[in-house]
Amino acid sequence: MAYLYSKGNRLFGDIEFEDDTNTQIDFEDDYIALVAGGATVLAASGSMVGIGTATPDYTLDVAGDIGIDEKLIHNGDADTYIGFTGQNTINLVANGYSFLKYDGAIKINNANRDRDTQIMADDGTVALLVDAGTNTVTFNEEYTFPAADGSNKQVLTTDGSGTVTWEDSDGSSATASVVTSSSDIDLDSSYNGGTVIITVIGGERTYKLPDPAANFKVKFLAGTNLDAHNIVFKTKEAASKIFGLIYRISYTGDSETGWDIDPKSYNGAGSTEFAGGASEVHMNTITIDNALQGSDVDFYSDGVYWYVRGTIVATALATPLDATITFSSASY
Repeated sequence: MAYLYSKGNRLFGDIEFEDDTNTQIDFEDDYIALVAGGATVLAASGSMVGIGTATPDYTLDVAGDIGIDEKLIHNGDADTYIGFTGQNTINLVANGYSFLKYDGAIKINNANRDRDTQIMADDGTVALLVDAGTNTVTFNEEYTFPAADGSNKQVLTTDGSGTVTWEDSDGSSATASVVTSSSDIDLDSSYNGGTVIITVIGGERTYKLPDPAANFKVKFLAGTNLDAHNIVFKTKEAASKIFGLIYRISYTGDSETGWDIDPKSYNGAGSTEFAGGASEVHMNTITIDNALQGSDVDFYSDGVYWYVRGTIVATALATPLDATITFSSASY
C-alpha cells in the first residue's frame, strides 16, 4: 500500500480492501462512493450527497432512518426548529413559540399565543377557523359558535346571519335579557327571548321590531301605569305584517267575563268581545293608549310575519281614561 504516502494527483480505479472485496471506495466520473458489505453507505454524485443510496436525487438524500438527539434547526433561524425534547415528544417551534406539539396529546398553539388556526378548503376559503383571541370556532367563514357553554337541554340556533347562540328548546333565548326602557328602541337580534319593561315617564314611545326571523320572541311589560301616553309597536319595514289580537281587561273586573265594559275600544268592541284584532288587511302598527301596570304584549316571528298576543289592563268603570288598542297600516 505504497500509495498511502503519495503526494500530488494520482489516477486510481476503485480501491478495494485486500481482504474484503465487497468493501471499497468506488470512483466514477464526478462520483465517489463508500461501499461496505457490498452496499453503498455514502455517495457523492456531483452536488448531491446520498446516505444509504448510490444514486442521490437531492442535495442530501437519505435512504433510511435518521437519528436526532434534540433538534432539526432551520439554518440562520435558530429559534425555528423541530425539537425532540423528551421520550415520545415532538415539538414544532417557530420564532421561539411552540405551535404544534405532541407529548401524549396533540396541542395546537401550545405557546398560548393569540394566533388563529385555519383549516383551508380546496377553493381557498377557510373551512374551520379557531380564533385564539375570542375562543370561538367559525365554520365556512359563516357560522361562529359561542365561546361559553349553554344550559341543560338548550340547543344551538342561528339568526340566519352567521351568529349561533344557545336557545331553550322552545326557541327562547339562552341569554334572555330584561331591559328597562323609557326610550324608543329599534330592536335587533340581541332582544330575541328577552323582556322589555316599559317605564315611560312622559310622551309617546315607539318600539320598532326587527325584520322577521324564525323563532324570534320578545315580551313587553308595563312596569308602571302608562296613562296619558301612547305606546307604539311597528315593523321595521312598512311592507311587513302583524297578525294577532290583544285583549283588554279591567283591573277590577267590571263584568262577569272580566272584560272592561266601559270605555270601549277598537271600533266599539263590546264588553264581551276582544279588543284589538288584526284582520287579513295589511297591518304594520299597533298603538296602545292608557295601559296600566301589568299589561303585557308578546311578539313572535316565523321568519315571514310577526304575530302578537297580549293583555292590556284598563282602568275601572267610570274612570275617564279610555284604554284603546288600534291596529293600523302606516306608510314609512
